[in-house]
Amino acid sequence: MIGAVLDAFRFFVARPAVGLVRGFFGGGGYKPRNDVLEGVKDQCANLPAGQQVRLPWLHSGDAVVPHLNDTGRLLAYTAIASGWFGLTERVSGRERDYRYYYRQDMTGNWFAEIWSVWKSSFWAALLIFPYFGWANRAAEGRSLDDHVGFILLMMGALLMLFFLPRAILGQHGAHLAAISLINKPTFNYSAAQVVNWLAGLTGVSFVWMSFGLEWHPVESVSFWTGTVFEALDDLFSFNYGRGVLGVIRDVLIAFIGLPLAGIAMASFIGACFWSVSLRFRAFREAKAQLLAVGYNDNQANMFNDGTFSYATSVVMPQIALGSLIHTGLMFYILFPIFNSAYNLFFG
Repeated sequence: MIGAVLDAFRFFVARPAVGLVRGFFGGGGYKPRNDVLEGVKDQCANLPAGQQVRLPWLHSGDAVVPHLNDTGRLLAYTAIASGWFGLTERVSGRERDYRYYYRQDMTGNWFAEIWSVWKSSFWAALLIFPYFGWANRAAEGRSLDDHVGFILLMMGALLMLFFLPRAILGQHGAHLAAISLINKPTFNYSAAQVVNWLAGLTGVSFVWMSFGLEWHPVESVSFWTGTVFEALDDLFSFNYGRGVLGVIRDVLIAFIGLPLAGIAMASFIGACFWSVSLRFRAFREAKAQLLAVGYNDNQANMFNDGTFSYATSVVMPQIALGSLIHTGLMFYILFPIFNSAYNLFFG
């Protein structure tokens, strides 16, 4: 059982952390491949309506398979013509791996890398879930232990670093257009933009609340090391007094159950907002950009007869309601800042 826990830790924590460090500092062996984008853009614009476009980086074994339908072609054309998509490739033997970016001129830049909803949810859960109770108490003005202020500052700074650049780069329809060119199921990426905004703004609130608390780095480090060593001691010496099963249960809850619950919550919230409301707004923003970059008569036919036109013109109550609730949720996340501003001028 301990081996299973360690394997889960390596899969969910160690590998993403190593990938983050390699990608941030060295690119992990990935090389820019933006040279293939112009050919894809030309095919998206000029092939007859109804004909799928093959992406050179979409592989199934040794064969390249069709991918983009008319709606995908319009979105892909918008992304490439606007400079909203960058591509890198890593070749390892017969295997090819790809990373995707929100800007062609930021290809290879870790801050512009497009994350899947699962990856965004993982880091959001890891950096928010364990500290949410502290943040609530800080927002209420209740007294907290000395180590809390510095930890909230660090977690907030990491949330802003991880998510705000991606959220900003993905706005105005850029996220929707860019993910049309990704050679994985679109669902894996679509709702990530929602998670990016909510997690990034949570980081802003964490940092803001930390300014009202004492910063004690030594106490914070002592708290972390004490917690880790206590958990290890409980794991290997079984001194809880509840036996082996009690320790295993607590370890599974702490290292697997809570992170998975946080990932599921973030993914579910993001998917609900995206599918019900925000994707329609993204389609309208992408349409505005398509008009700005210009398109030919062939593309006009694809637009008028396809899903793109429907998604940009449909009017349903849930679209407005979802946007309203999403705006309210962002207001709730930033409430400590708004409350401080109100007290400053009117309190």
